[in-house]
Amino acid sequence: MMRNLQIKVKTASWFTHYAEAQKTAALQSAEQGAPVEFVKDQFESAVRSAAYDAVEVDFGDEKSNE
Repeated sequence: MMRNLQIKVKTASWFTHYAEAQKTAALQSAEQGAPVEFVKDQFESAVRSAAYDAVEVDFGDEKSNE
């Protein structure tokens, strides 16, 4: 028995816009005097957390060939 497996990975359409908005907010916070290391940590945490939800995995239809 042989299985055909297709895997497609893509990023949700909203993710780029979200990351750009987070970047803008982080830069504005730093310009207003927030500690740079804090801003970097907050930005990275927010973007990485969202990235988990933004990745879309599609395995397609598994079909068996006998």
